[in-house]
Amino acid sequence: MAAAQTAPRVAAAVLLFAQIVTGLVVSVPVTAWELMTLDQPLQWSGKVAAILLYVATIPSLLAYFAWDRAIARAGAQLPVFFITLTPVFAALLSTLLLGDWPRWYHAVGLVAIGAGIWLAQRR
Repeated sequence: MAAAQTAPRVAAAVLLFAQIVTGLVVSVPVTAWELMTLDQPLQWSGKVAAILLYVATIPSLLAYFAWDRAIARAGAQLPVFFITLTPVFAALLSTLLLGDWPRWYHAVGLVAIGAGIWLAQRR
């Protein structure tokens, strides 16, 4: 008999803070190294600052809290299928927003993801 799953006894904001700190500890040294080894210096502009601000808020913070609420309402199993589709959504968005057309490996990935979801449903 499987043990019942319960939500962590830590607030979502505390968990998010721990993830942010861990991400900074890991990414700051790598980012610093990358900036020091660039052939061309980074060109700061209002557009670059707006993009960074967007990435730091909308996908990072709001999506985290939306995901937390979705799991609280739908349970942990349903959202798992959507997280496995993240590469598919990324490929679609890169086509729609950037004009970067899919390549053969995108199709292979889509088939692999579909097969994984199908296999997970068969049990």
